[in-house]
Amino acid sequence: MRGRCIHAAGLAALITIGLAIAVTPGFSAGQAHADPHPMFLPMPLADCSPERPEAKLGQSLREHPEQQRPFILCERRLEVLARKRARQLADMHEITHRDPERRGPNKQLYLAGYPLSEHYPMGPNNLVEAIAGGPLEPEDLVERFARSAAHRAHVLGEGKLHGFQRYYGVGHYHDPDSLYRDFWVVLITSQSGPEPPFKSCIGAGQVMCY
Repeated sequence: MRGRCIHAAGLAALITIGLAIAVTPGFSAGQAHADPHPMFLPMPLADCSPERPEAKLGQSLREHPEQQRPFILCERRLEVLARKRARQLADMHEITHRDPERRGPNKQLYLAGYPLSEHYPMGPNNLVEAIAGGPLEPEDLVERFARSAAHRAHVLGEGKLHGFQRYYGVGHYHDPDSLYRDFWVVLITSQSGPEPPFKSCIGAGQVMCY
């Protein structure tokens, strides 16, 4: 499943790659993770040092009125990787979840050394990245993600899988000579742990169960 939304007037593009999903019996794919303390706590930005556009995007992400996570932390490693990814997209002159070697975002994080849970599928799969291109205001970008069927659950933490993803990093790169001019990358994920919120379904299609 692929979704694409292009606004030619503003050169704004929003692209995503969807996954086939198999649902574990007794659990709905849309069921939100019930947190014992469903309140939004003022959490620190860890050791992140976002630039101004990145800081505004991160704030809009954390404070979105429909954000389902009780908290979400900016994590330095994800911030660095998101910036590198934004620069990579500018060098590639396109908005795509694949890197030059055609690897998906899950695999990219894994190869970069991020402690991604082994239960994330590899190959071309994406459960961690939202990207956009165009001269967008950070607040508008988060709203576009929230209104995108392909991005909404990931960005707002809807469902059990995405509800457990509570680390994020934002990257922005400006290239005045490119078609899009501005490249935006939002990485949101969980880290490896003893009790993952979902399990892999073994098979050629690398289908997720959650």
